[in-house]
Amino acid sequence: PSRMEKTRITTWIMNLIREQGGKFLLLNETSNNWEEASEDYIKGKISHSLRNVSVRNKKHLLKAPEPPKKEELTECEDKIDQIKVENLLKSQKELLSTFIEADFNF
Repeated sequence: PSRMEKTRITTWIMNLIREQGGKFLLLNETSNNWEEASEDYIKGKISHSLRNVSVRNKKHLLKAPEPPKKEELTECEDKIDQIKVENLLKSQKELLSTFIEADFNF
């Protein structure tokens, strides 16, 4: 995927998690309180996680049907993007499960 697509997917994942009531928190070590992370930090962490999954799970990431013919591209773009995002989310969930099983704190 192009840099623009990656940015769009990262933003989409962040927004999807927020829409479902999820939050991205960081522990403020000075006050010992949890605070919401900045969007740049969140996007960086999501991008990093996706890169890690991509290295470990390259063959399962971003599977999409053959690209449509040029005249069909407009109709198929959304479907292809949805498939890419679904595969990214699946890999992200697997990575998150690994972190939870390993009792990582982030």
